[in-house]
Amino acid sequence: MFKTAQVPAFGLLGGAYTLIVKGHVSSFATSSFGIFIDNDYTLGFPVGITSITVSDSGSISGGLLGSGGIGIVSEKSLSVINAGTIFGDLRGIEFRGVALETLSVVNTGTIRTSNTEAIAALGSGARTLTNSGSIFGSIFMQGGV
Repeated sequence: MFKTAQVPAFGLLGGAYTLIVKGHVSSFATSSFGIFIDNDYTLGFPVGITSITVSDSGSISGGLLGSGGIGIVSEKSLSVINAGTIFGDLRGIEFRGVALETLSVVNTGTIRTSNTEAIAALGSGARTLTNSGSIFGSIFMQGGV
């Protein structure tokens, strides 16, 4: 278990990463993120896809109920395979991609929010969602290609 009052609980800068979550990643600070992936082009990091796999015993959460937190926030291409639980008070997953950035979500677990969108894809870029699990909250896809 990785639980903190820091914002975010787990942050990644640029590059392409592979994360496998078999336990719990959680931040309980106000307006916090469980995992934050920043795409800082100014540092010269290569553009790549970060992959997050949440096992059936894993969970990612951002913020406590009423805190405005988000489970996963990504500003770069992201692939999520979820068999566990992703929760955010405001949003479960928020994707802030620009042109050429992609979002792929395969859900057999639970993605939930207590507030607005369970999944929000802002900006532009290609998006795919495959769901055979449970999604509690709306799904918002803006300007996809």
